[in-house]
Amino acid sequence: MEVRRLRLLREFADRGSVGAVAAALHMTPSAVSQQLKVLADEAGVELLEPDGRGIRLTDAGHALVLRADDVIAAVDRAAEEMLAYRSGNATVRLGMFPSGSTLLLPELLYRAADAGIDVRASHFDVAYGDAPPGLTVYDIVVT
Repeated sequence: MEVRRLRLLREFADRGSVGAVAAALHMTPSAVSQQLKVLADEAGVELLEPDGRGIRLTDAGHALVLRADDVIAAVDRAAEEMLAYRSGNATVRLGMFPSGSTLLLPELLYRAADAGIDVRASHFDVAYGDAPPGLTVYDIVVT
């Protein structure tokens, strides 16, 4: 499934009609309908169903919109991170226990400064549960 098609489905959920999506995104209604049909084919289920003179999301369509929100948010975050890398302002999240940070962090910060890397540090004491939950929030974890 392509993100651009998921964005179209999200727009349909917000706007309620193919015509409104087309107008908002400067597309033809035919192009929007075609892309939503391709998305349904990729999903292997009907995402839209007739509703009077219009159409509406099926239960599967609603479920995919919820997942699409997660995918779109992740792709947007990735794009922002890549922009940060291009501009030289990337963020690397490092998790350490106090003993590791006492021994290793000062040297890492000095070397980064010597290399001309701008470092902004935040401290969370993982031993006392101050850190964000889960190791997945960090890029590098030293235990």
